[in-house]
Amino acid sequence: MKRKKINAETHYAVTLIGYCIGGNVEQARIMAKRSGRLRSDIWNKYGSLQAWGISHQKLYKDFQKTNPPSMYQLPQKQWQKTLERVINEIHACQEAAKTIVIRKIYRHFKPEKDPQGKESPATSFRGELIKSLNTNVWRQYPLLHRWMRKAYHRGHSDVNNQICVGLSNGAKVKRVSRNVVKVTISGNLIKPRQYEQLTLLFKVGRVTPRGLFQIIFDDVTKEVRLHFPHLVERKTAKGEGKCGLDKGYTEAFTDSHDRTYGEGIGKVMQRSVSKRHTRGKG
Repeated sequence: MKRKKINAETHYAVTLIGYCIGGNVEQARIMAKRSGRLRSDIWNKYGSLQAWGISHQKLYKDFQKTNPPSMYQLPQKQWQKTLERVINEIHACQEAAKTIVIRKIYRHFKPEKDPQGKESPATSFRGELIKSLNTNVWRQYPLLHRWMRKAYHRGHSDVNNQICVGLSNGAKVKRVSRNVVKVTISGNLIKPRQYEQLTLLFKVGRVTPRGLFQIIFDDVTKEVRLHFPHLVERKTAKGEGKCGLDKGYTEAFTDSHDRTYGEGIGKVMQRSVSKRHTRGKG
């Protein structure tokens, strides 16, 4: 039997939220609407099967020819990060549909068993069908085509209140006080290769945002939030030595060192049982 792999990851990511307390909010909201038009066009073009099994690096040049950053009045890096984020969202929806189809494949295509009761993978098309889902080869199988039409539907998006920013696409993060950071992003084009600098102040606590994060404009609560990832160290419970436990009737637990936990529980149980016994006889 194959040994189960032990999770060796020492950190995991959580999403922290910072709240805006000032800055160029109105100009940044305009940039979010422009990013929303870009997001909508990406979903309209690749939300069906155009991006199936194709990474955003391969789609980058083709989409830039038809939908350049100047078309949306966005900086090049912000346009690129928005494209990467949306393509990853589309791939996540496709992976969810693939999970549903893979379950059906396992249910309908069962391999034969040898006299010892072991399954023979060579007698089933299961592996071939699952492998075909990674590319467009699955379209050649009518059964998979029908299952995929039920599991995956063409997507659209009308989200226009988010800006994908990060240190890798031109944003600057600087701490101005103990709990406040200043996030600087690019705005309107002033002259060739020079953009207006928009500044937003966020109250984020003692953690400084790193990597790729999002600025979200909530039109209902009138809040501007900064969602950013933060790595947290995974802590494992460490015990001291080994301890055996024995559960009895008149005591709650007795460990291997002869210590009793819940001493006197036997008398409590005896009184309760005697009371019910007397009431039952009467």
